[in-house]
Amino acid sequence: MKIRSILLHTGLTLGVLILSWLLAEVVLNRVFYHFERYPSFPGQGVPFVIQTLEFKIHTIENRQGLRGPEVPEKEPGEYRVICLGDSFTFGMGVEFPQTYPMVLEELLRRDFPSVRVINAGGGGAVKNRYEYMLSRGLEFDPDWAVLQIYVGNDFYDSMAASPAAESAAQKSADPGVPLLTRLKDWVREHSAIGRLLWHAMTRHDWAQKLLFKHNLRYSNRAIYLKEYPRMEEELVKLHGEYLGKLRRLLEDHGIGLTVMIVPEKMQIFNAEDLTDELYDIRKPDRLIREDCARLGITVMDLLDAYRDVPRKLLKRLYYFQDMHWTPAGHRDAAERLARLLEREWAAAGGSAGPRSAERS
Repeated sequence: MKIRSILLHTGLTLGVLILSWLLAEVVLNRVFYHFERYPSFPGQGVPFVIQTLEFKIHTIENRQGLRGPEVPEKEPGEYRVICLGDSFTFGMGVEFPQTYPMVLEELLRRDFPSVRVINAGGGGAVKNRYEYMLSRGLEFDPDWAVLQIYVGNDFYDSMAASPAAESAAQKSADPGVPLLTRLKDWVREHSAIGRLLWHAMTRHDWAQKLLFKHNLRYSNRAIYLKEYPRMEEELVKLHGEYLGKLRRLLEDHGIGLTVMIVPEKMQIFNAEDLTDELYDIRKPDRLIREDCARLGITVMDLLDAYRDVPRKLLKRLYYFQDMHWTPAGHRDAAERLARLLEREWAAAGGSAGPRSAERS
């Protein structure tokens, strides 16, 4: 009887624990946001909807591989600006007319009616933008290019192009890491409690040091480390190499270039999560600016631009849960970019900008 009683109580306890866990999972999944992958493109010419808890947008990929209407043949006297970038340029979270390239066109046309801005936003890093210009972008005959770089993932999006970075990651990993990584990813993907515990754990320095030591990276946070592991060193080097290739390609075709750095939300709203002992929150921006200075590229770093903006206003520029800009964020970027381009063109003394196209 005593054994039977112990088994009964043990079973009841386990049952209560399991039911409590399941109830907590249901509640947390409803209360806390969990990112789900955006849907895949169904193909050219097929309209589709992208919807999250915060936005619903309609989009279509035209026959030129771009979002929105097809770009017509270039007219005499027309001045073209092509915007290259990732999902921020594409306009994830906003309708096509609200994307910063289209708002930029609207603003520039007030003084330069001949301007046409092309939204060539897509996925990937600077390497992908360079390859896009080689394969398709030059066909649009642009006069100027804006390259948008997102600090949050652009370095890591270069991983597939860097055998050295992948090799560094593999060499620095312990034998048990692949299994641990799969377990970590499974828990974070399927368990709200697991995600909550993970978030709590990664706020502590000891946990962060342990994760980086064993190559269990998370949320691309290693790009802010004061001392880079070998993988991050290789990715930063690759990023700079392809920025140089893109610069030379555009120069060879007489195309100007401006870089716009988009900060990650963590840099703006959660910098206190990254302790001064381990991290330098401005390091990736600084490295990009140094590459731009070396290559003679004008750069607009929005992390600097946002410094004087009240926090309350900054919160209107990004979605609360999603990482992308709201329509207000796109308009703010377009306004800043328009002012910068107008200054650049004015400083060129007529040798660049829409006025030069009108005279040719």
